[in-house]
Amino acid sequence: MYGKHTLISGLLFAVLLCGFIIQSHASSLKDQSRIDSSSSEDNIVLQTELLPGYGYHQKFQITIHRREQLKEGQLVLLLGFGSAAFADRYEIGRISWPVGVTVACVGDADLEAPAYASTATRNGVLLRVQFAQQSDTTLIISLPYHMRYQAPQAQSLRVAVDTVQTAAYLTRETDVSLPSITEHEFFQLVQGHTDNVLIRSGWNRMEMSTRPYTVEIPVGQISDQGVIGILTYTVTLFGTVLVTWVLLASSYGNNLSKIKAA
Repeated sequence: MYGKHTLISGLLFAVLLCGFIIQSHASSLKDQSRIDSSSSEDNIVLQTELLPGYGYHQKFQITIHRREQLKEGQLVLLLGFGSAAFADRYEIGRISWPVGVTVACVGDADLEAPAYASTATRNGVLLRVQFAQQSDTTLIISLPYHMRYQAPQAQSLRVAVDTVQTAAYLTRETDVSLPSITEHEFFQLVQGHTDNVLIRSGWNRMEMSTRPYTVEIPVGQISDQGVIGILTYTVTLFGTVLVTWVLLASSYGNNLSKIKAA
């Protein structure tokens, strides 16, 4: 019995140790955040910034300040992600957003693909705020997103990648509808095309930086791929054998106890 508990404890310790090593590596993501600020004639101030996250799970924060007497109008913020990052549509759908705020994902991104895979397609987030439903003059929204694993490098331990590009549109009217936007039109809006579907529908573009947010992310080394592959298969095989042995030993011990009890 003591030996079985020792093996189980050892297995759990190994799993926790592997998880700690992986997270320690992932947590070394170096955030090169900046704060962008934009204001409108209606005294609406929009600030966007990357927040330090944990591992490859990051957050993008949007802060909207408006004067108290502004009771009407709407704001649309578009976040466009490239191949290095993505927004999880399932995670976005589970979040309870503030009253008057709607958030939707654009594009069907592969959630498991690394950045160098052909399936690592771009996607984005469309965030809409209706001021008539807001009681506070300051609204802060944290939007989660995820980094993709990068291709191994020959020498570099880190690579700089673009994460998110933003664009914002504003209208003073409450009853102006948001037109249907295709994925192609969405990224045209993010890239700042002046003749677009929102401007034609009565929305005005807010002046914001068109430069994507950039971070440095740790990458693997090409020279280590062979060793890592061997170690991965070895640990997997060892874990499988150990778990199987523990289960068989536990089953044998239970059967032996039943025989003795009989």
